[in-house]
Amino acid sequence: MSAVLLAAALLVIVDAANAVGSVPDGWWRDRRGAADRPVLVVTADRELRRRVTAVGAEVAGPRSVPR
Repeated sequence: MSAVLLAAALLVIVDAANAVGSVPDGWWRDRRGAADRPVLVVTADRELRRRVTAVGAEVAGPRSVPR
């Protein structure tokens, strides 16, 4: 990779709507909780949240995009 690419700020957006909506587990009764769960699952694996923040990145979410 080029030094320019490595120096650029990266942003990863995960749209979990299809994964959350694919399981009829009552997610619609707790939409905020349903949005929080994928973030917790992804960042809990192997201390990812700590490793991400250790390199100066941020784990932010869940967020919604206004219509």
